[in-house]
Amino acid sequence: MENNDIQNTTTSLLVVLFAGMLVFFYLYMRNKLKRSPSDHVKMGSEDDVKITTASSNVNGGGTSETYSHGSIGPDNFRVKNILCRIGFGTVYKGEFHDETKFGVDYFKYKIPVLTQVRHTHLVALSDYFLNGNERILVHEYMPQGTLSRFLFDWKEEAGIIKPLEWAQRLIIASDVGIGVAHLHALPQMIVHTDLKPSNILLGDDMRAKVAYFGLDDGKNSVAATKLGHLAPEYAVLERVTTKIDVYSFGVILMQMITGRQALDQNLPDDDQQHLVRWFRRMLINKDTFRKAIDPTLDLNEETYASIGIMAELAGHCTAVEPYQRPDMRHVVNVLSSLANPDNVHGIDYGMTTLPKAVKRLQ
Repeated sequence: MENNDIQNTTTSLLVVLFAGMLVFFYLYMRNKLKRSPSDHVKMGSEDDVKITTASSNVNGGGTSETYSHGSIGPDNFRVKNILCRIGFGTVYKGEFHDETKFGVDYFKYKIPVLTQVRHTHLVALSDYFLNGNERILVHEYMPQGTLSRFLFDWKEEAGIIKPLEWAQRLIIASDVGIGVAHLHALPQMIVHTDLKPSNILLGDDMRAKVAYFGLDDGKNSVAATKLGHLAPEYAVLERVTTKIDVYSFGVILMQMITGRQALDQNLPDDDQQHLVRWFRRMLINKDTFRKAIDPTLDLNEETYASIGIMAELAGHCTAVEPYQRPDMRHVVNVLSSLANPDNVHGIDYGMTTLPKAVKRLQ
């Protein structure tokens, strides 16, 4: 298919979920993708599965259609399994055989709820497929890929993309905070549990949306999440509250400031390997802190002051004790004022968890 044909195709991203697996996804060309005859939908076969669209509601209303969905091959990450190559990497289809369980009942209950979640800064889930152990989610396509691509992988695409400027990082951080705060404020509250740059997607306008929220059934969370972003109480006790998302968000803020991975085992020192530990040590004085800032950033007095506020905010978000962390609405207040200095009236100056950041903003 020619490149101009691909650009004119309405595109969705399929997220394939299997028993106890990491989320892997592939690009789904809904209208014009040419398939082999064996891949075409055949109605009325014994392998028919139900696909419930986003128009359905939590109480079971809405529309559903029946499709045939063939089993995805067992080989992982081989050339024959490459579906396509897009801007931020190679897209595969894959399957894991794992003894851990991702309950079908949980999936059937949770996904119809998630299809109803709509927000400017949340990736919209449109359809889902169930067929045996196969779980396929269909969500909107975000053409610029993940935040990880622009924070850590930009060197591999030199000349195609460039590192994010500080103003872009502020806006992205604010977008993500708003999206997570919305999840926490829903009547049926959703805790993301796996918040990290690879689960933050960017559009052509470089505005951010949070993806893959609410997919964990509480059994495989620690194994399925990158340890560098896990709150201590979650990593040890698997205790789920909104404060674990706040902690993960604080780690993301540190990554935006430093351009570093949350856990880098290539570094020699144990404290250097763990971003949170290293970042706290670098905050001790101005000289060490300046060395911690991503060298790709153009530092002027205004930018440096803004980075300082975000750094203190990140420190509060990653407090060891959950009760010491702010909630996401307070975090959003601070970030919104940084991203848009003319909009400081929304800050809650009475909050006690962010005293230093508030004083600086005043």
